[in-house]
Amino acid sequence: MTYKNVSDDHSILGTKEVNIEVNDYDDAILFLRGCGLKTKAHQETKREIWKFGEVEICIDTWPWLPTFIEIEGPSEELVWETAEKLGFEKEQAKFGSVDTTYQHYYGVEPDIVNLHTPEIMFGMKPPKWAKRIL
Repeated sequence: MTYKNVSDDHSILGTKEVNIEVNDYDDAILFLRGCGLKTKAHQETKREIWKFGEVEICIDTWPWLPTFIEIEGPSEELVWETAEKLGFEKEQAKFGSVDTTYQHYYGVEPDIVNLHTPEIMFGMKPPKWAKRIL
C-alpha cells in the first residue's frame, strides 16, 4: 500500500511516497476504515520491480494505458543515469502520479481520474473519457 504526496510542480523530486507491505487486502481495508478513512477509488495495477544497483525500475501496467516504466533512486543524478542507460531521454519523462499518464494519452484533467473515476480495473469497460488506444 502506498501513500503518495505529489507536489504541484510535478518534478523528478516532487513525489514523496511511503510504502507498507500488506499481506491481507481485506484486513488492510478494515484497518483504513477503522482509522476513519472512506473509500475514494479502487484502482488495479500490475507491477514488476527490478533492482539496478541502488535504483528501482518498475514496469507498470494500468487499465487502458500502454505499459510504462517508473525509475526511482536515492538521487536525481542516479535516476537520470539509469534512464540514459536504458535508452530514454529526459524529454520523454513524466512526473507525478498515474493521472498525468492518463492525461497524456487521453487529454483528461487529473481530477477526472482522481475524483470522478471510482474504479480503474482490468476487464471493466473503459469510461467515456477513455478511448481504446491499445
